[in-house]
Amino acid sequence: MRRPQYAAIALLLILTGAVGSLVACADQPPTESREATNVVIQAREFTNRGEYERALRLLRPLAVQGVASAQFALGSAYANGSGVVKDETQAVAWYQKAADQGHQFAMVGLKRLEGK
Repeated sequence: MRRPQYAAIALLLILTGAVGSLVACADQPPTESREATNVVIQAREFTNRGEYERALRLLRPLAVQGVASAQFALGSAYANGSGVVKDETQAVAWYQKAADQGHQFAMVGLKRLEGK
């Protein structure tokens, strides 16, 4: 018999925009624009298809501009040698930039590389 309560709570969250905010912030720091997030998602799709050069062309400018999720993705490319020559120094540098902005996966990437 609690369904009406859950429905009321869900409606309240929707009306206040809380659900959209939670979804938007799930994968990146709140300072990233929706446009930058969409480009990083597109780059991730290219990477998943093995189209590394296309992904890197999208990621590099965003990473230089300070977009943490792009910095993380670029660090991952260097860590794994995906579309670039494997380079742990570059991987650490890009992971560190993202980690400095609070990117959790970049922090994990740094720990993984430090453990080698």
